Amino acid sequence: MTGHSVPKIDTPYIGSVVSRVRPSTRNMPSYVWLQNLAGDVEPRYLKGGFLGSAYSPLRVGNDLDNPSVPEFRFSAFDPPAGTSTEQLLMRRQLLQRLENSVHSADLTNGTDVVGRTIGPFAEFGRFQEKAIDLVTGTEARSAFDVTRESDKVRDRYGRHPLGQNLLMARRLIEAGVRLVNATAWCGLSEGEKFTNVQTWDMHGPGAAAHLGSIFGTGSYGLGFALPRIDQSVSALLEDLDDRGLLERTLVVLVGEFGRSPKVSNQGRDHWPACYSALLAGAGIRPGTVYGSSDLQGAYVRESPVSPEDFSATLYRALGIDPGTRLGLDGFTHPASAGQSIEELLSAK
Repeated sequence: MTGHSVPKIDTPYIGSVVSRVRPSTRNMPSYVWLQNLAGDVEPRYLKGGFLGSAYSPLRVGNDLDNPSVPEFRFSAFDPPAGTSTEQLLMRRQLLQRLENSVHSADLTNGTDVVGRTIGPFAEFGRFQEKAIDLVTGTEARSAFDVTRESDKVRDRYGRHPLGQNLLMARRLIEAGVRLVNATAWCGLSEGEKFTNVQTWDMHGPGAAAHLGSIFGTGSYGLGFALPRIDQSVSALLEDLDDRGLLERTLVVLVGEFGRSPKVSNQGRDHWPACYSALLAGAGIRPGTVYGSSDLQGAYVRESPVSPEDFSATLYRALGIDPGTRLGLDGFTHPASAGQSIEELLSAK
């Protein structure tokens, strides 16, 4: 998620970098994270790393509270409890009157007021106006409302968490959000009780009993998960293409490891030595297969891709120079220390 093989605690995620370098040009959040991660994951994804909290994602959905359930309601833009939209607008009008009176008094006294219209105060004012518009307006809020889509479209994506989150992701990108992360949780199989937001922690025989069989139809089984991810990802790609968005929207499907080629007492355990990623859109050459593994899928046989090279490729596809310098000094930290894979990029 950072594009660094050995990230530090405060290394920002790719979404935060995109939010910093290419923020939304509309009054929408630049970076949104759909669905929380599992409970045993450190919540670094909630922060902007050394870039600061201004570049952290707006998070939507938590455990069973996600857009796949009928009672789900997006509430991040709701006014504070006990405060109506009308009261917020009245407060803004009062604040504007006070600021205007202060500026007028300074001009009367011959005081230079240039400092009041530029610098950190003006920047704070712009953030304040954006926040008020998000809370009081309807355009941004409606982008998060998947119920505005037809039943046919919602069914095509799938009425499970991943399907409805990817549908929301398409709506957000269309509305001006720059980067959306969607946790690939496919939900629960029929009759299952909720334990965690995981789908792909599948080990197989010998693993913890609650995980079930990798070959079963429970939520940790390929028979449950693969049809759902096929359904929702294909729907997203077709939908983006039909709307003329795929050429300028990058779709990335990737995990953080594969599965061990040998079965141990943990079944097929975590295996970071070799795994795959899927890229589409935004100038990625269709149908290209880059690199290969040995016959057991244990190690990379040719054309290995490091996290650094992977992130550099993503940045290039998004029109961002991987060497863009970040950090408080504007120099120390490059966005990526890798080299983009030109064989994957058709027109960049």
